[in-house]
Amino acid sequence: MNCSDDRRPTSHFLFSSELSFHSLIALYVIFSNQIGKTFSSSLSTKSPIKSTNNTKLNHSKVRASVPYVLSPKINHNSSAMWMEGPGYEKKAIYSISNGKLPPVNYDEHILRPHSLTHYETPAHTIIDGKRLDYFYQDLNNFFGETLVIKLQENKYEPKGNKIFHWVISKAELEAKISKVKKTPRKILISTDHYPQNSDGYHDPNYVLTLSQEAADFLISIDKFHLYGTSWKSSDFNPGKPERPIHNTLFKKAGILENLDLKDVQEGIYFMTAFPLPLGEASESPVVPVLFTKEELAHFI
Repeated sequence: MNCSDDRRPTSHFLFSSELSFHSLIALYVIFSNQIGKTFSSSLSTKSPIKSTNNTKLNHSKVRASVPYVLSPKINHNSSAMWMEGPGYEKKAIYSISNGKLPPVNYDEHILRPHSLTHYETPAHTIIDGKRLDYFYQDLNNFFGETLVIKLQENKYEPKGNKIFHWVISKAELEAKISKVKKTPRKILISTDHYPQNSDGYHDPNYVLTLSQEAADFLISIDKFHLYGTSWKSSDFNPGKPERPIHNTLFKKAGILENLDLKDVQEGIYFMTAFPLPLGEASESPVVPVLFTKEELAHFI
C-alpha cells in the first residue's frame, strides 16, 4: 500500500519556456520586531525517525543571509504522487542542434502540480469553488508575515503497510500559537524531522494532517488566510471521496502543499508565494521563499 491509493483528479498544465513571466520583485517590507521562538525536543521511537537538533532559533547565527526556498528542484520525470504520471516532463519544440530554423532551443513543459510544490484553491475539492483568478484579485494572499510551526517529539503512529500518520491536535497548535504575540495570517506546519523521497519531498508514507478540531481552530484565527504543509495533501481519507480538512480550510484560506520545510527553523518570517497566474486553474505550481527580518534588512 502507498498513500497514493488516496486518488484524486489533478490538472495538467502545459506552458512554454519562452513565455514572459513578469513578476514580483519590488516588495519593500517592514514587519514586526518580534521573531518567533523555536521549540525543539528529541523524537521518540514510534517510527524510524531520530532527532539530533536541540538548538534554539537565532536567525542571524544559524545560517548565512540566504532565504529559504520551499520548493525542491523540479526534476525531469520526478515521482508521481497521485498516479497521474511524472510531476514534470518536457519535449523539444525547436532545437539548435538539428540545424533548422528558428535557431533556438525551445521546450514544451508539462507540470502536474499536485506532485510538486503547489498552491490550491477551493475549486480543487468544492463544486463551483473559487479559483486562482479570484485569489489574484488581492495580492496580499501571496506575500506577508508568516508563522512556521515545527512539531517536536514523534507522533507518527504506525497504520500498517509502512504507513505512519500524525494527526495534529488542536492542543498542539494552541500551545505553539499562544507563544506568539500576534498570530500572522499565514501559517505553515511541519514536523521537526521527516523522511524525504528521492525528489526531496516529504515522504508520502509519513502522513501529516490536521484533526478536524485543529482545522476549525485555524479558521477561527482573525484574518487567517493561508495554510501550508510539508506533506502532499491536507487530508488522508483513503478510498473515500470526502475531503473534510480541505473544505474546512477553504472557508477562509488558500492551501500550500509539498513544502520543503525540513531545514527551516520554527519562527516568524516574511514569505513570497506567488503561484503561476494560470487564470481559472484550481491549483498552480509555486516556489515560496521565506526571509528572516535580518535577511530583509540585508537585501533591501
